[in-house]
Amino acid sequence: MIALGQQLEDMVGTDAWKFVDKYMHQKEERIKRDLTTKTFTDICEVRALQEKLKAYSEIRGEIADRIRRGKEAKQKLEAGKRE
Repeated sequence: MIALGQQLEDMVGTDAWKFVDKYMHQKEERIKRDLTTKTFTDICEVRALQEKLKAYSEIRGEIADRIRRGKEAKQKLEAGKRE
């Protein structure tokens, strides 16, 4: 868990991740715009866009959660070594 958290934290600091994050953000904004302005004829279209929006959010959330849990595990490990 610590290693994965550290690897993800290192990844988030790279230019490549910044590019991917920006791309996902742009896609999210486009989806939000479509959901508020587009005239839909099929509710399935709305649901599909909502699912895409949810997926982008879950990706970011999972990465942030793994980084947080990795840091917590590392802190517990270090605290245990000091005792």
